[in-house]
Amino acid sequence: MSLILAMDISTRCGWACGRAGRAPDHGEIRLPAGIAGHGAMGAALLDAMSDLHAVQHFDRIVVEAPLPPQAQTHANTARIQLGLAFLVEVFAYRRSIPIREAPAHAVRKAMIGTARVSKDEVVAWCRGQGWEPRTHNEADALCLWSYAQQMAAPRRREAA
Repeated sequence: MSLILAMDISTRCGWACGRAGRAPDHGEIRLPAGIAGHGAMGAALLDAMSDLHAVQHFDRIVVEAPLPPQAQTHANTARIQLGLAFLVEVFAYRRSIPIREAPAHAVRKAMIGTARVSKDEVVAWCRGQGWEPRTHNEADALCLWSYAQQMAAPRRREAA
């Protein structure tokens, strides 16, 4: 049974990690921003992921897919999202950990029933599952983790 790490990647990365049938651990990684620069942000993400792996020992990663550059509101935001997603892939590659992306709209549609929900609605959905996210970033990661568990579960064959 896989131990899945789900990540909502941004300057405040929400994460959730656990096995199916158990409440996942979850939290938020706050990356340095502003004058610290992109290098400091990326290094902090890699350090945090190494620490998280040392504690959680996850063997699969699923990340919320970054929005395409044309959907971004600012070029710097696109650069950060794509850069951080790239670094998570490098982390996974170096440890031979399978990694997948899932679009936020697909995750929300599958788990909540509609793709267009507010951050508060995602938090409320998580609380309905018995989890207590402290931020909307944690809630997004928990929703993504639940989606990943559902997608990883073996499907029963229907009787003909």
